[in-house]
Amino acid sequence: MPDRHDAPPAHWAQLFESAELLAAVLEPDGRIRHGNAVLQRHTGWLGRDITGLNWLDNFVPADAVLMRARFLAWLAGSPPFDPMEGELLKRDGGRRLVRWHPCLLREAAGQITGLSVLGIDITEQRAQEARTQRLADFYRALLNMGQAIAQATVPLDLYRSICRIAVESGHATMAWIGVVEGAHVVPVAWGGRAHEYTRGLNTLIGVPGQTAETIGPTSLALASGRPYVCNDFFADPSTVPWRSNAARFGVKASGAFPIRRAGKPFGTLNLYFGEVSAFDNAMVELVEQMVANLSVALENIDREAARALAVREAQEGYERFQRVFATLPLPAAIFGLPDGLCIDANEACAQLLGVTREALIGHNTAELDLGLDLAERQALCATLKHDPHIRDLEARMLTRSGERRDVLINVEPINFYGQQCLLNINIDITERKRSEQALREREAQLSGIVETAMDAIITVNEQGQVMLFNQAAASMFCVTPQEAIGSNIERFIPVEHRHAHRQHLARFAAAGKTSQSMNVARELTGLRANGEAFPMEASISRAGEGKRQLMTVMARDVTQLRQAEKAQLARNAAEAANRAKTQFLSRISHELRTPLNAILGFAQLMRIDTRDPLSDRHLEQLDLVLQAGSHLRTLIDETLDVSGIEAGRLAMAPQDFELCELLDGVVRMSEPHAQQFQVTLQLMYGNACPLAMHGDPDRLRQVLLNLVSNAIKYNRPGGWVRVELTRDPYFAHITVRDNGLGMTEQQKAGLFQPFNRLGREHSNVQGTGIGLVLVRQIVGLMDGQLTLESSENEGTTVRVTLPTADGHQVAPQPTALPAQAAPKDPSPEGVVLYIEDNPINAILVGEMLSFWPQTQLVVAIDGASGLERARALRPSVVLLDMQLPDMDGLAVLRQLKADEATRDLAVVALSANTMAKDMKIARAAGALDYWTKPIDFEHFTEGMRRLLRTPPAQR
Repeated sequence: MPDRHDAPPAHWAQLFESAELLAAVLEPDGRIRHGNAVLQRHTGWLGRDITGLNWLDNFVPADAVLMRARFLAWLAGSPPFDPMEGELLKRDGGRRLVRWHPCLLREAAGQITGLSVLGIDITEQRAQEARTQRLADFYRALLNMGQAIAQATVPLDLYRSICRIAVESGHATMAWIGVVEGAHVVPVAWGGRAHEYTRGLNTLIGVPGQTAETIGPTSLALASGRPYVCNDFFADPSTVPWRSNAARFGVKASGAFPIRRAGKPFGTLNLYFGEVSAFDNAMVELVEQMVANLSVALENIDREAARALAVREAQEGYERFQRVFATLPLPAAIFGLPDGLCIDANEACAQLLGVTREALIGHNTAELDLGLDLAERQALCATLKHDPHIRDLEARMLTRSGERRDVLINVEPINFYGQQCLLNINIDITERKRSEQALREREAQLSGIVETAMDAIITVNEQGQVMLFNQAAASMFCVTPQEAIGSNIERFIPVEHRHAHRQHLARFAAAGKTSQSMNVARELTGLRANGEAFPMEASISRAGEGKRQLMTVMARDVTQLRQAEKAQLARNAAEAANRAKTQFLSRISHELRTPLNAILGFAQLMRIDTRDPLSDRHLEQLDLVLQAGSHLRTLIDETLDVSGIEAGRLAMAPQDFELCELLDGVVRMSEPHAQQFQVTLQLMYGNACPLAMHGDPDRLRQVLLNLVSNAIKYNRPGGWVRVELTRDPYFAHITVRDNGLGMTEQQKAGLFQPFNRLGREHSNVQGTGIGLVLVRQIVGLMDGQLTLESSENEGTTVRVTLPTADGHQVAPQPTALPAQAAPKDPSPEGVVLYIEDNPINAILVGEMLSFWPQTQLVVAIDGASGLERARALRPSVVLLDMQLPDMDGLAVLRQLKADEATRDLAVVALSANTMAKDMKIARAAGALDYWTKPIDFEHFTEGMRRLLRTPPAQR
C-alpha cells in the first residue's frame, strides 16, 4: 500500500470520524494518537481514555502472536502492508474478529510518523460461515444415518450409530441418547465424551407445575414433545444445575430432541456444540428429521418383532384353527394354489354338496361336476386375479342331487402349513333370496352408488340411459343430476370418441360378466356441458342380468394431474439443460484461457526482460497488449458467467484509482478500432483532472470500452466520438458522445434486453447483444447512474454518473510491471515439479522461475509420470494441471495425499478451469491453493516465494 504524508490533525480527525469502519492512528511506538467513534463503540473505550493507550497491550490479545508480530513490522515500516484478519480485544475482555487494512504515515521528508489502520468487523460473517458448514455437516450426518437405519435391527445398536454419526459427521462436541425408565431419563448410548459427561447425571421426568430451573432441557423436551434448544448454555435458566459440568467439556450450546416410539416420546437425542447459537432454524429442522427417521426405524424394528411373534402364534394357532374349522356350522373348504385341489373340507360343506369329505379331498368341484357352473367359475377366477379377498359374492351352486342352491361365497387367502391356499366359506341364502326377491332387484339398481363419494358415479342401463348421477358427477360435467338422469351417457363424451365408446360398451354388456379390461381404470376424454373436453380416468362394473343389467361408471377428473406431470417434465428438461450448460461453460472456459495464458504470460516476461530489453515504443505497445489481454480475460469471465448475468450478480473489487489515467488507457486501447472505422476519437477533460475515485477500475474500464466501442462501430466514415469528463462536488460525469447512426424509439425500447442487437445482427458489425445489459448492471453496482439519449441519423449520447472519492487525490495503482524490473529480492531455492501436458505452459513457467537460479523445474507430461517423480524427487512444490491426458488432476491429487511418501508435499492446482465448484473440490482433496490461468506474474512469483525456501545466507 502507498505511504501517506501527514495531513493536518483536523483533516485526519474529520476523515476518521466520518468513516463507518474501525479506525485508529498509531504513533511509531504503538501508542494511540486517535481512535474514531466506531472503534470506541466496539471496544468500550471512551475518547478521553483511548488516546495514549498502547495498541498492542490493550487491543491485540496476548495469544495472537502472528498479529502482534505483523503490527510491530508495520510500525517499523516493513512490508507487506496486506490486509490481515485478527482478533480485537475489547475493554471487558471480549473479542471481535476484524480484517485490518494498514497504511504507513510519513512526513514530507520521508520519516515515519505513524500508522493508520482501518478495520472491518467480520465476526458475524465468520459465524455465518461456521453455521453454514455446520448445516452441511448435518446434511452429511443425515445421509449417513440412512445407512445406519437400513442396517440396524437392534435399537441399542441404532442409538450408538446415531450418536457416533452426530459427532463424526455432524461435528457435534458430544451426543447421547437417554430413554425413560420410571421417573428418570437414563443414558443408553454416547458419542464423543458424552459418557464421561453423563456419569452421575440425575435427570428427572418433569411433572406439571415444575419450572425450567428444576427439571432441565431434557425433561422439558420430553414433557412438551418438542425440541428444547439452549443456544447460549450459560444464559438459559434451565441449565443452572449442569453449567459447571458443561464448562469442563467446552459446551456452549445444547439441544434436546424428543424421540417417539409408538407415537409417544420415550427418550431424547441430546446434542452439544462448542459455540453459541449453533442451532438455527435449519439445523433444528435437520435434527428433527434425524430423530423422525430414528422413530421410523424403531417402528420398523417393532413391526419386525411383531411379525416374528405373529409367525410363532400362527404356528401355535393351526391346531385351534382346525378345531374351529371342523365344527363351523357354515360350509367351508380349503383349496390349494395354483391347482385348486381341495385340501380339507368340513362336514357342513359335504352336506351342502351331498358328498362325503373323503370324496372332496384331493379333487376340485369341476372334476366332480359340482359347485359353480362354467361361466360363474370363470368369473370367480377372474375376480380372484384382481382381489383374492372376496366377501359375500352371490352365486348358484349345483349339488349331487341336481338342485341349485343360492350361496354367498367368501374367499380369504391363508397360509396353511406352509402352502398358499384359499379358505372358502359359503352361506346358503336360497330361502332368503326367494323371500326377498323384490327387495334384491331394488338393491341391484342402487349397488355401488354412494352419493357422497369424491369420484363421479354414474349408473346406466343396457341402452346407455343414465339412471343415477351423483353430486361429484354433476360438478365434473357442469350439469345438475336432474338434467342428466334420463339422457344418454354419450352426451358426456366428445363426438369423435362416441363410436368407439358404443362398441366398447356393447362388447362389455354382451360378455355377461365383468370384463378384465373394463374393471381396470382407463383414461378417457370427457365433455362438460359448456363444451370443454377434459381427461378423466374411468372404470365400469356390472350388476344384474339381461334387461335388468346395470353398469356403474366411476370417473375422476385428472386435468390437474396431467398438468402437474407436464410441469414436472418441463422442470426435468430445464434441469438437464442447466447441467449441460454448466459442463459447456467449463469446457469453453478451459479452451479460451489456455491460449490466453501463453499470450499474457510471455507478454509479462517480455515486459521485465533485462537480458534483451525492448525499446520504449515496443514497451508502450506491449502495455496495450497486456491491457487488452487483461480486458479479454475479464470479458471471458463475464461472458461465461451466464448464471451470474441471469441473477444480476457480478463480482466487484473496489479500490482507489485515478480516473483520468483510466480514461487515457481506454482511449489508447480504442484508437486502432477508431482508425479501422475511419472515426476520429477525442478526449476532453476540461478542468476535471486529476480526479480520485473509489470503485472497481477493471469493471469501469469494461463499461467505457463497451460504450466507446459501440460509438465507433455504429458510426459512419468521417464521424467523431468524444469522451468528455466533468465534475461537481460529489459526482463525476463521463459522457461518450457520437454523431453516428443513432437509434429509433423502437430500438431504444429494446435496448436493455439481453442478446437483442436492435435489428443489427445481420450487419457487418460484430457483437453479442449483452454489452449494455452488463454496463447498466456494473454502473448500478458502483452506485452510479446510466442515461442515454439518441436520435436516428443524429447520433447517441451516453452519460455515466459516479460518486467521487470525497474529493481527495489518490495515488494511481500500476497497471503493468515496471520496465526492466527483474526480481531483486533474495532468490529462493528448491525443486518445482510441474505436472502439465501443454509444452507452452511448461515453457512459460520455466521462464518465470528462471530469475531464481537455485530453483530447479522438473516437468512431467502426464499423471502417471508425475506421481513417479513426486515419489522420487520429494519436490518443494508440486504445480498440478487439472486436465491431463491419462487421468484428471483430481485423481493425481488424491493419490499424492493417499501416499505416505508424498502426502506432505505442497500441491498447488494450476488450471484454466475457473468453476467455483471445481476449485472447492480440489481444495477439499488437499490442494494447498488453486491458481488460475492465465498466470499473473506477480501473483505467481509471490506465491512461489512463500512456498519455496530461501537460503540462510540470503535471509
